[in-house]
Parts: sequence; C-alpha cells; structure tokens
Amino acid sequence: MFPFWFLVYIFFSIAIVLASNQLWIPAFLLVTGLLLFGVYNRSYSREAFTGGLVIMVGLLYFSLLTTPAPEHLPEIKPAQVEGIVKDYPRYDGKKTTFAVRTNSKNRYSSNVQVYCNFDAHLQKGDQVEIKGSLKQPSRAGNPGEFDYRKYLEKNGIYYIFSVKEEEKDLSISRQASGFQGWINSYRYNSQELVKEVLPPDEAAILLGMLLGIIEGIDSSEYSDYQKTGVVHIFSVSGLHVGFLLLLCAWVCSLLGLSRKTRVISGILLLLIYATLVGWPVPVIRSVIMGSIGLIAFYSGRDNRMLNSLGLAGIVILLINPNSLLQITFQLSFAAAWGLVYLFPLLRRKLNYSSRWGDLLLVPICAQLAVLPLTAYHFHLFSPLALLANIPITYLSGGAVILGFLSLLTGGLLPGLSALFLYPAGLCIDLIRIVNELVVNIPGSYLRVVAPGAAFIVLFYAGLLLSIYAFTAAGDKKRTSVLATGLVMIAVFVTVICLPGSIYNRGKLEVTFIDVGQGDSILIKTPRGKFILVDGGGSDFSDPGTRKVLPYLYYRGVRELYLAINTHPDTDHLQGLEAVLKEIPARYIAIPATMVDTEEYRNLRKIAKAGKMPIIPIAGGEPVYTGEKLQIQVLYPPAKAKSLDNANEQSIVMDVRYDGFSTLLTGDIGLESMQELIKNEQLKAPVTVLKIPHHGSRMSLLPVFYDKAKPEWAVISVGANNIFGHPHPLILEALEDKHIKVIRTDIDGAVTFCSDGRRVRLKTGRGNGSLFFPVY
Repeated sequence: MFPFWFLVYIFFSIAIVLASNQLWIPAFLLVTGLLLFGVYNRSYSREAFTGGLVIMVGLLYFSLLTTPAPEHLPEIKPAQVEGIVKDYPRYDGKKTTFAVRTNSKNRYSSNVQVYCNFDAHLQKGDQVEIKGSLKQPSRAGNPGEFDYRKYLEKNGIYYIFSVKEEEKDLSISRQASGFQGWINSYRYNSQELVKEVLPPDEAAILLGMLLGIIEGIDSSEYSDYQKTGVVHIFSVSGLHVGFLLLLCAWVCSLLGLSRKTRVISGILLLLIYATLVGWPVPVIRSVIMGSIGLIAFYSGRDNRMLNSLGLAGIVILLINPNSLLQITFQLSFAAAWGLVYLFPLLRRKLNYSSRWGDLLLVPICAQLAVLPLTAYHFHLFSPLALLANIPITYLSGGAVILGFLSLLTGGLLPGLSALFLYPAGLCIDLIRIVNELVVNIPGSYLRVVAPGAAFIVLFYAGLLLSIYAFTAAGDKKRTSVLATGLVMIAVFVTVICLPGSIYNRGKLEVTFIDVGQGDSILIKTPRGKFILVDGGGSDFSDPGTRKVLPYLYYRGVRELYLAINTHPDTDHLQGLEAVLKEIPARYIAIPATMVDTEEYRNLRKIAKAGKMPIIPIAGGEPVYTGEKLQIQVLYPPAKAKSLDNANEQSIVMDVRYDGFSTLLTGDIGLESMQELIKNEQLKAPVTVLKIPHHGSRMSLLPVFYDKAKPEWAVISVGANNIFGHPHPLILEALEDKHIKVIRTDIDGAVTFCSDGRRVRLKTGRGNGSLFFPVY
C-alpha cells in the first residue's frame, strides 16, 4: 500500500504543475485516465480515485488562489506607502532589501519589495512609512538568467519600491514589540556576539549556517561551495533542525525530563528557531516533519516518514501553491525524499552494522535525489560532491551544534557562549580547507547544459527502477530492470555533460546578450568555438555575474576560444573580467591602440593568473578560427592617432559566413564611422548591424547606414536608461530606411542562427522563432 499522504502530495503537486502551465487538456486526460483505471483495476482503485479527485481539487485551488500578473503595471512616482516589514532586512554592503505588507487595498501593491540605497536600521515587524517610486521589475532577458520578477510574483509581490534617502524617505512609526520584538533583539545580539568572537570570514560562514544570513560571505567563496555541491549548509533546513533536535534530546536527557515535557520542549524550540530564521520553506517542512517525528517517537507510535514528508508538502502548498515552483522547495523536498525513502531501502538491502556505513550512505542518497535539480537550476554536475559532502556535512553539524549552544547560553552567560564559538570556528576553518582542496581538483565540477523536463523525468524513473531492482527479492527480471534503470541514468548524465559546442554544428550563431546598458555578444562558430565580444558592466550592479555567466552556463560554455574587448569602458569591460575569472579563454584580444592603457590593469592581472595571452588587434587583420567563417577587423588602424575618447578606438569587426553577415561596431562615433566610409571598408549588404554606442545621437550618420545596407539593426541598450538611448532620431532614421529594429531592452537576448543561406531569429522574451532567407 502506498503512503496515503505522500500520494496526495504527489497528485496535488502534479495538479499545480499542470495548472501553472495551463495544460488543461493533459489534465483532463490524466484525470479521466485515473478514473477509468480505478474502475477497471480494483487492486488500485483507492489510489486511482484519490489521484483523480486530488488533481481536480488542486486545479481548482490553484486557479482560485493565483491570478497571473498583468504584463505591464503602471509606474508610480512619487509614491508613499505605510506597512509592516514582513521579513528580516538584508544589507549587502550597498543596499538594504526587505518586503513590506502595505495598507493598500490593491492586490498588486499590497506587498512590495523595498530597496534602500543605504543601511536601513529596521527589524522584522516594524511599522514603517516610506517614500520613493513603485516600479514593476523587468522579466529576465536571457535564457538561464534568474527571473527575479517571476520569483517575486510567486511570493505575491508585483512591485519594487525604491528608496533613496534615509532621513527624508524612511521613518519608523512603531517598532516591533512582544514576541517578535524579543526575537529581533535575540537575533541581533546573537549576530553581534558571533562577530565579536570570531574573525569576519568565520563569523560570516557561521551566521550563514545558523541563521541563513549569507550576505557577509565572500561571493567567490560562496560560488566554490556551489561548485562542490555543499552550498546546502547555508540553507537552513532539515540538517539544522535535525541537529537542533539532537541537542534538545541530549539536554532533556541530562535533565531527566518526562516524555511529554521532551516533546513540548522540542516543538517549542523548533518554533522559536523557525521564527528566528524567518520561516523559510525548508524550515517549515522540517518543523512539520520534526514535530510529527517527536510525537510518534515519544508516544511509541510508528513514524512513517514519507507520510510526514507528504503532510509537510501539502501544508506548504495550501499556504502558497507557487512554493512548488521555487528552487528551495524543490531541493529541500528532493533531499528529504532521498533521506526518508532511498536511505532506509538501501540500508536494509546492504544490511551493514557499522555506523561508518551510514556516514557514507546518507550523503549518497541526498546527492542522488537532487542531482537533476542542481543540473537544471545551477548548471552544475559535481562528480566529487560526495567527497566534499561527507566531511563537510559532519563538520558543519559540529559547527551548527556548537553555534546552537552559543545561542542558547549567549543571553545569560556570554563568556560560556564564547567558549562554544572557538571550536565552531575551528570546524569552519576545516570546512574551508576541505572545500578549497576539492574545488581545485581537476574535474571536481562541470558546467552542464540545463536538462529538459523529459530528461529529469528520465533520471528519476531510472533511479526508481534501479532501486526497485536492487532491493526486490525473487523477481526474475531484476537484472534487466536494473540494466534499464542504469542506462536511463547514464543517458541523463551523458546528455547534460555534452559540451555546448556540439549543438547546431554547421551553423553560425550570433547572440546579443541582454546586459542592460552595455554590450555583450556571443559568437558560436560553425565548428563550435565560442567567441565573446565584451561582457557588459555597470557601476551599480554586476551584469557579468548576473546575466552573462548564467547565459554562458545555460549554453554549456566551458571555454572561450577568444574573448574580445572592443574598448575599456566599464559597460563593455567589467563584465568580461567577471566572466574570465570563471571561464578560461585561449586568447584575449584588445585594441592595439590601447594596449598599455591603465584601464586594462585588472584584465592583465586576470589574464596572467589564468595563463591567457593578450593579443593586440587592429584594422586590416583577420581573426583566424580555422573555419570557413571569416572575421575581419576593420577598425581601429594600428597607427591610429591617440584619442582621449576610448569610444573612437573601439574594435569594429565584420563577421561573414556564406551569405550571412554581421557588423559589430562597439561604441564608435561619427569620426570613426566617417573613417570607415572614407576607407571603403564597409561590405554591403549586411544582414545584421549592431548600432554603434547603444543608439546614441553620436551614431546618427545616415550615409553609414546607406553604405552598410543592413536588413536588421540590433540596439543593445538598458531599459529607461538615464542617457535617453536609443535617441529618437536614430529610430526615425532606421525606420525611414526600412531597416528592421530589434532591442535588448524590449526583446531580451537576440540570437541569429544561420547556415549561410537561411536565418533563424529568436529573442529571450519571445515565444517563437522567425525564419528568413539571406539576401
């Protein structure tokens, strides 16, 4: 018999997936099929009828509870709202973010995500009055990019509220009081104690483990934890709750408390800790399962962990059905399934008595359960994750238990609390050493192409078949079932590990990546070499890390054949530097006229550390790829006069593959455009022209476009930028010349894929593709 509540949870989850994607016909067919199966198969009629009923209820529940947000909501400026801070504010050194439940009756502004350009001294539960501007966040423009707007919408938030000045625009009308006020004070004092006793790096990691505060952890170090598959130690979840319950059981045993008192103490401690960390989804799941487990254990009843997991899932999805579509929910429940289902099955089959076997088997089961999800969400496959997880999981357990002891004693005995923190710091040092050793082992991690839903289903089906064949007794088909399961898993691993260079062989791809106000272009040659031209950049954000790298990971790019910086302006160079720290390039190219400029000092340092040679290139030189593809540098000439304006020394390239061509112009202005015309360097017609300098007025030279004769014009530009790009006169001139315009601020990433005769155009925010011949 199947665990009833877990079965309900699975069918309810299926209903949410179908409803969220508006798959009404498949939903109807599935419900009908289940009901017919129940009629004709009495052995499983209970499960079939339950499944059909739950799916129908789930479809209705999701449809009633969630309403899709309008594609465009009006910007409100100036705006003023009053409300209560919903979560713990987070400060990353530049800005403070937090959610506010407002007094607005409008469902779209009843909850807002607030950004303050300063350290806002607020606490959860404070009543605030804020002034600023309300704006709907933009959708992700690139495949693979984290869609922040979609993430907020799943949490019932549709607007971002920007606050500029603390004294004028933010005021606290009433501070949090009562239980929440006590929790805030306790949380603050705990943070201060940890920061006072431990060095900054150790304190940041311990606070990440105990309270989920990751803002203080160095971004490159946090990325290393992701690569080795141990970043879960910073997601407050079942691991932490389990260690907390162990600590509670030990203390209760020392005090000789009764069973009833132990249950009440354990549940109260779980509730306090969950409030202390803000009730994230993994903690809600762990608290429900932990409470059920405590009651079952101390009352002598059978604790069916799969049913506990199912009940926890149902409760969370009833509160917010969109939780199912969030990364934290998926990873938390997948890992828990591995521990409460796979682990007991394999343990019984292997029939070992040593505790060392558990130390090895527990992380194996958890890693197997989340493998497809980490590949899908993080584009990572970590073959050595097990090697890192075994020591780091248990070292983090020691650090967490010592940290809990410090939290428990900090309010009464600060001196004793500090004694617990010192060995916790030692555990953290060991974690950092182990992780650094593993991440530097060649092949310890692999950036992979995101698997599709079909391949994820294939993996889990193969895993279940393999487990069934391994644990079943007396089944004559065990060997063939096991082989089938292992082959399905092998197919999944093979597909995700294939390099991005094997896709679309024989075709040239040119992608204008959406980096906001800046340029970044990825070229994939017909034989699979990747060339990155610029990487975007900003003084206020990091598009290289937020936009370019996720897109390259999505494409399965592990190495660049060539990285080209057209000129050293921030909006072209900064993101490229971020990329080269993570993805090596065989060669780096910069303008020959600017080789010794000070702006390239950091790039030279990165190139030296990665043993990547820097090559100066100038007009008249070809870029050799060893293929039929032709890339010619048109500008600047090697002996160009020195100009104060770096834009006028931008590299200009002509890229041609049979009948398809694209002209990449960097940020050149009128002077450089006139030089190209004067020297008769433009080859016409051009299939795709990147408009110079984001469509500024300095790119308005009608005769240049007459000479190039482009069919398409791409403008790489940020939405609502302060420069007013693209200039209305540029748009008017392009329209007058019947040149089709496409923009990254509106359309997202723009990809042209051609075999030299036909072209496929696809955009990041589009739902389909446009095909057209090359003229």
